[in-house]
Amino acid sequence: MLLRARELSVGTTEETILSSVTLSLSKGERVGIVGASGAGKTVLTRALVGVLPKGLSVTAGTVVRFGRQTLISQ
Repeated sequence: MLLRARELSVGTTEETILSSVTLSLSKGERVGIVGASGAGKTVLTRALVGVLPKGLSVTAGTVVRFGRQTLISQ
């Protein structure tokens, strides 16, 4: 497994931007993230690689990259 997110939620102290996103990506697979402008595609991608902008944080869930759990919400 290259990448796995389980029940990933991202937001601010006042607003939830992403809620309970679950996905997995194995070697050889390709994935496309589509949605309307403002739907959270960039926020999801940034959360998956661990570079959320100031003011946003993971509020729930886990991310595993290359078999290592790299993110656990507090």
